Amino acid sequence: SFFFQKDARWVAWGSGKGVDLASLANVLAPQNFRMTGPADFSIEVDALASRVERVRGNLNAPQSGRLNISKIDEFLENLPPEWNPIKTGAVKAALETLRDFDYSSADARFWYVEDQGRLDLKLPGPRGSRNFEFLLHADESSDGLWKQSSR
Repeated sequence: SFFFQKDARWVAWGSGKGVDLASLANVLAPQNFRMTGPADFSIEVDALASRVERVRGNLNAPQSGRLNISKIDEFLENLPPEWNPIKTGAVKAALETLRDFDYSSADARFWYVEDQGRLDLKLPGPRGSRNFEFLLHADESSDGLWKQSSR
């Protein structure tokens, strides 16, 4: 729903079934990660004019697929050269384990409010599971605390 005034509030929602995760990942952040497999999703958006105030949604992939976090390659290329070989090797092994993962299903929940957000992603797989919690902090103050709103 939306109104035709310049600074009007609006609300939108959408859902999809059997969406190709590879296509979705290519739109969202192709330089950072890739996923494969079909997924169902729902999303709600609240906004004021062109300013998005809140996003909430979920994604469920009931079939197997693959997650590749290609952004990790950039970290691996830029490890400090002064690190000793044991530390470098341990960090590389840990990051490479996270980079590529075959999953049996995927379940994600996400929300975004006033430049802060959270994405919880659970990926059980044939060789273990990966559970990620991503936090977005757009607050640039030195204390790193989330903004508190009186609304």
